[in-house]
Amino acid sequence: MFNEEENPTGNAPNTDSKAKPIKFEIAPIARSCIRVTDAFYRGAVFSGVFVVADSKEPQARNKDGLETIEVECYWFNWRPKTRWIRITLPNSPEYLSDYDGEVVRNLGQ
Repeated sequence: MFNEEENPTGNAPNTDSKAKPIKFEIAPIARSCIRVTDAFYRGAVFSGVFVVADSKEPQARNKDGLETIEVECYWFNWRPKTRWIRITLPNSPEYLSDYDGEVVRNLGQ
């Protein structure tokens, strides 16, 4: 079960270097997707295809100048209340148009 509260049970760790893609779904029709390699979030490094969040500004730069992008994915079945998770991209993602394969829906163990 997915939880959109501020991690009320404490089951979602703040960081976890062993987290990886654990749940997948078929990409929604007509949505922007990206394929990433060695992206990271909360200490985990992973690769896969993600749905880009339908938000005002899904792309940004972090304090280190690296590109970040908001993706529709959970972290240990948890999602922040105000937005989706924002992953950091050490290299350019591959933008996929008309993608109809599996996308990562949850990072965890």
